[in-house]
Amino acid sequence: MNDLFTVTGLYNMTQLVHTNITDNFPPPAGFDNDHNWGTIGAEITCYPGQNWEVTTGAKYEIFNENYEETFTVSLGATYSF
Repeated sequence: MNDLFTVTGLYNMTQLVHTNITDNFPPPAGFDNDHNWGTIGAEITCYPGQNWEVTTGAKYEIFNENYEETFTVSLGATYSF
């Protein structure tokens, strides 16, 4: 955006390669285990002083049918020396 701020957008794809289901415990009829979903989000980084970074962001899971959908907010600071 300028020398003081950076804005970042993101999309991550999650893919489960393998799911273990034991033979003596089959899933219920009509059960469809969700094997992929995405995460979208945005992050803003501020550079308030030399060697400092302050970051905040939000992420939300989409296309998630079987697992609990989440909304995550983060806040962090980094000092480099």
